[in-house]
Amino acid sequence: MNKLLNIVKNKDVFWNMMGVSFNAFYSLIIVIIVTRLNGVAAAGQFSFAFYVSSIAQTIGNYGGRIYQISDVTGKYTDGDYVLLKYVTSTIMMAVIFIFCLANGYDIVKISLIMILVLFRFFESVSEAYYGIMQKNNDLSRVGKSMTFRVILSMIIFVIVDVIVGNIVWASMGFVAGYLLFMIFYDRRIAGSFVTISLEFTSRIGRILKECFPVFLYTFLYLLILNITRYFVDLRLSDEAQGYYSILVMPASIIALFAQFMIQPMATKLVDFYYGNLHKFMKTVGGMIAGLMVFGIFAALITYVIGAPILSFVYGIDFSNYKIGLAMIVFSGICSGITSIISNILVIMRKMKYQIICYFISVFVTIMISAVFVRTIVNEGLLAYILSMVIQMFLFLAIYFVTVEKKKRKGIEE
Repeated sequence: MNKLLNIVKNKDVFWNMMGVSFNAFYSLIIVIIVTRLNGVAAAGQFSFAFYVSSIAQTIGNYGGRIYQISDVTGKYTDGDYVLLKYVTSTIMMAVIFIFCLANGYDIVKISLIMILVLFRFFESVSEAYYGIMQKNNDLSRVGKSMTFRVILSMIIFVIVDVIVGNIVWASMGFVAGYLLFMIFYDRRIAGSFVTISLEFTSRIGRILKECFPVFLYTFLYLLILNITRYFVDLRLSDEAQGYYSILVMPASIIALFAQFMIQPMATKLVDFYYGNLHKFMKTVGGMIAGLMVFGIFAALITYVIGAPILSFVYGIDFSNYKIGLAMIVFSGICSGITSIISNILVIMRKMKYQIICYFISVFVTIMISAVFVRTIVNEGLLAYILSMVIQMFLFLAIYFVTVEKKKRKGIEE
């Protein structure tokens, strides 16, 4: 009880937790709404477009917030990081448009994907503003923005979908909410700490070069999460994509939650790594152990009540997916652990070491998906689970090897 009260009193922790929670669950809620209002096939279309935009965001959010806030020497200005996001987000839009044309998607599918990629544009720029706030110890307003922009955007989405009955127009409403918050809240708050000057200099090119490993492994990480989804889209129907997306959604939420978990700890972990290696290892170990215990518990609970709950929420029978759903939940923990280790390696400035693991994971996931995904949804679930477990063990191995090397040398980098 005392810990809970302390969290509530600590506005940074409380609002960050609120922001993380809303960002982890809003995609689930939207898919439920779309399934109920528009049907399973529409949910499949929306989910595929949504996760294409998630992969695309690795281009828009090039380098990420962790790299920005760990720039403790002030090598680059805050304006450099903001301008970087505008540049990379524009590139993101062009790349995904080419991707859509190359796959021969129809105008409706292209429109839906590009609208959700535009939402990622605004989200990526806001991440640079969040970095400024966090560096100035104002994580609470980051959390408030993350919370209330989701609420506003979802309200607009639902209203438009109820009135028009079209997920493309509803998605445009969702994007509008993010744009409003970026302009009238995020930019204004960040600007109260520093003068943000957007000057295109050679520094932008240097950040692009230095952050390329960060971008590459983040891109590969999200690509791995969605390779099986692509094969489902390629070989099965929109309805099958809807079922697959609903069943995999719990894993995606857990993985995203784990990814956001590290955000409030990032500054402390940077200090621990350079000043107290033992404390650094203990903190990382605690996060991994906590996630693993939670994963086992969540998988057991999911086996008992997961399918009935999904059937009730979505109005679809999931009774044949009890074991698969439980394993999917546990695979979400595996993916979350991979995400945490990936961020830890950024803090350790060991980005290049993990790229090999990502390429191996991509290759393995493509092979598994190509072999397993043929005619039914369960094949996609099995491919996803195997991919996440293999990836986790690869990243745990590289983390422990790297830390042991540092311990043996006895050097505080």
